[in-house]
Amino acid sequence: MRNHIRRQQIANEVNRVRSMTVGQLAGQFQVSVETVRRDLHWLEMTGRLVRVHGGARTLQQEDLGELFKRRRSEHARAKRIMARKALGLIKREMTIGLDASSSDWFLARLLPDMPLTVVTNSLEVLRELSTRPNVRIICTGGEYCSRHADFVGDAARRCLRGLRIHLGFVSCFGVDLFTGLWESSERNALTKKTMIEVSQETVLLADSSKFGRRSPYNMADWSRVNYVVNDGQLDEAILTRLAAHGVTVI
Repeated sequence: MRNHIRRQQIANEVNRVRSMTVGQLAGQFQVSVETVRRDLHWLEMTGRLVRVHGGARTLQQEDLGELFKRRRSEHARAKRIMARKALGLIKREMTIGLDASSSDWFLARLLPDMPLTVVTNSLEVLRELSTRPNVRIICTGGEYCSRHADFVGDAARRCLRGLRIHLGFVSCFGVDLFTGLWESSERNALTKKTMIEVSQETVLLADSSKFGRRSPYNMADWSRVNYVVNDGQLDEAILTRLAAHGVTVI
């Protein structure tokens, strides 16, 4: 059986039964434990499932509260560093876009109560900014996705297409130095892609752990990215490649 076929079948089976051990998967698909571990690593890197000790479990079983807490706690120090750096790009009277990433939530927490318009499809960003009277909030609306606490779909994208954003702040699942930005969800990728299209400039918030990862859905190539805000841990080879794309690293 070819690798990509077996991996898809493993993802389907884990999603069906919620969780499986490495031994169960090795027996069912008649491959070695080492092969299963490599497959699970690839499936986690592409956003298909979550590895746990001795096996894997589905992403579909996580409720909103636990999923957001997990995303918010992952690489939290790096996200705080990026948020402080990104804040320096924002000026009074701007219209900025914040996607539904935890990185943008950290940025929203730092936004001062000043004349500013924030366009977002994130329920968590909306909640964070709701007590700041000088910040005008435009929520895209659309189909609500409880797993990511965001609004997606055609209605969300139609709202975005009717707006003009000075700076669009986005994050992603993975960053490839040649092909651009990648997302694990098609609906998230399409929504973020639309935000990028209506933004005069795009700012990517991506900690060093995201570089070298790819997932099924491309949301932008490097021609659409103006700034990369990072956690200060990128090596010289990555910085050189980003400079070659004409991207300013902050």
